[in-house]
Amino acid sequence: MMTDLREPLTVEFHRAKRRADLLRPADAESLVGDHEAQVEYRDAVHAYAIAFDVAEAEAKRRRRSGFTAVEQERLVRAQSLLRLAMDAAATPQERQSAYAKARKALDGLIVLPAGARAQLEHQIAGQIGA
Repeated sequence: MMTDLREPLTVEFHRAKRRADLLRPADAESLVGDHEAQVEYRDAVHAYAIAFDVAEAEAKRRRRSGFTAVEQERLVRAQSLLRLAMDAAATPQERQSAYAKARKALDGLIVLPAGARAQLEHQIAGQIGA
């Protein structure tokens, strides 16, 4: 649920994160003497933390209960495939194949934010290149 952008709590979490990121100063010195900017950034970080806690609590509550038995099997298969895709003991071809199969298993089941998908692909690419 933490990455499923169809979920309103997840959308709110990502929206709050984006706002906090946008308000984050390049360095702490730029906030010195600017009380309004300090308060705005503090409030944005606070909203982000709360949105994360709420979305995480709901995700833990739901776990996989919102998925049918078939969808739960797809999730388990995708998790297994992603572990293989990141396994340094697997060949690059095995890792690439496992990642492609995992994406197919998750297609239409969950929606990964672009940033999360890019980070995952970067991790796997690093494993494949190793």
